[in-house]
Parts: sequence; C-alpha cells; structure tokens
Amino acid sequence: MVTIPTKSEIKSQILTYIEAADTSTTLLPSSWWEVLASAMAGAIYLLYKFGLWLYYQIFTSSMDSDALTLRGKRGRRLSDGSDQMERNRNGNGRR
Repeated sequence: MVTIPTKSEIKSQILTYIEAADTSTTLLPSSWWEVLASAMAGAIYLLYKFGLWLYYQIFTSSMDSDALTLRGKRGRRLSDGSDQMERNRNGNGRR
C-alpha cells in the first residue's frame, strides 16, 4: 500500500527548507512564509493524491468503475471471435 504524507507533514518540510535557505534578501515578511508553505503543501498534497489515483488505474484489479468500463469497451471481443482493436487497426471497424 502506498502512503502519502499529510498536508501538515508537507508544510513542515517546506518550512524546514525555507528556514535553511537564506531569505534575508526577499521582499516578503517572515509571516508570509507560513501562508505560502500552507498553499504549496495543499497543491503538493493534491498532486500526491492524483498520482496515487493514476497508479491505481494501471491495474485492472484496482481501477475505479469508469476506467474499468472504458478498458472493457476498448478490448472487447466480437461475436465472430475477432478483437475490436485489431479490426480498428486494419481499417475494418467503426471509427
């Protein structure tokens, strides 16, 4: 099972990176760094969730119902035993 970090863990890691960097030359006051870290942590958390969802769509056993239905339509067998995808490649199928 893949685990993703929480938003607060991501935020604290971002703040650690900011504290380690030299922020004395920036125009932002130091109170803004926490606000920016919260916003960036939310965006990164969503990227983690999206990446996890994509990972689960790779395997048929873990797909959601929409992706499973789409995969079933793409690779279905026809009544004559031929494959729909093969027919489309040869130009004999519906487009």
